[in-house]
Amino acid sequence: AGGGARPPALPADAQIVDLYAGVGLFGLSLADQEPAARVTFVEGDRVAAAHARRNAGDDPRFRVIGRDVR
Repeated sequence: AGGGARPPALPADAQIVDLYAGVGLFGLSLADQEPAARVTFVEGDRVAAAHARRNAGDDPRFRVIGRDVR
């Protein structure tokens, strides 16, 4: 039987930090797996951070930090 390995399920109260988030697609796809999860996107590139904010919309589960955190 084929197919790839499935990732483990996220806990309902998952707190996800997406470092080097780019436009946020990875964190958004993880949040789709567990609707109660909260995601913080961290992106140093201002343009990419603006796209991540737009992709996250007004959803209160998502927070975008648009600065270099080194």
